[in-house]
Amino acid sequence: MKPLLLLLLLILTTAEALSAPAQRVVTLSPHATELVYFAGGGNRLVGVSNFSDFPPSVSTLPKVGDAMGLDRERILMLQPDLVVVWSGGARLRDLQWLRLQQIRVYESDPQTLQAIAGDILALGKLLGTEQHARGSVSDFNMQLEKMKSLGRSSDSGLRVIHQLWRHPLMVLTDGELVSHALALCGITNPVQIPGHKLATVSNEYLWSLEANAILIDDKSFFDAYNPASLRVIHADTLRLHRPTPRLLDAALEVCLEIIQTTEHTEHTENKTT
Repeated sequence: MKPLLLLLLLILTTAEALSAPAQRVVTLSPHATELVYFAGGGNRLVGVSNFSDFPPSVSTLPKVGDAMGLDRERILMLQPDLVVVWSGGARLRDLQWLRLQQIRVYESDPQTLQAIAGDILALGKLLGTEQHARGSVSDFNMQLEKMKSLGRSSDSGLRVIHQLWRHPLMVLTDGELVSHALALCGITNPVQIPGHKLATVSNEYLWSLEANAILIDDKSFFDAYNPASLRVIHADTLRLHRPTPRLLDAALEVCLEIIQTTEHTEHTENKTT
């Protein structure tokens, strides 16, 4: 067979393989694992990143690395036809290596709530599971509407500081995706540092902010820096910080807790005055 014909056959075979629904998926970040699941590809996962923990079934799958580096040998052994990466954290040389293996790569780094839905739909198309993906996006949009409805009905106007660490004092800003989600129900983040999604700040800066509460992780092993004796809200920030539909579930729980607690407190104070 002539070399030109062989090359043509190789091109056609590769194109056909790339257009077929992916059957063996490797994910290189926890949020990518979750997005594949919500797109309908949970049963197609054959390898996941080191810190993937949802859905629970992925705990038995081979771990293939994380943003710090890949286990290239294991990835090749798993023979994936789709690798989903976090483009905001993946190393360029790892992405280049994956493409040299002629493996389809989908880069995910949703910066908005709408982009989360977009990634699910795109992955559904790659997996051939569009109907399942559309169902997940429909559920996601319903949660969005619940958040917005809660914001309209409560008129809370609450300001909540999201504290990540104590030493050094690290907080999320109003530009982070979590802050955008909580803003739907009327909870704003008073930390405004343009160009930053998280920041290390001074005690004096945090002390100067007008706020109603402090949000920290429910498994945190440090106490919140809280000189003004604000209410401290504990939440599952692992879900809050991953750009997947579970972010909205966790955000709705936070909104309900903060708003209901505030309304109860205000009602009690009004009765005693």
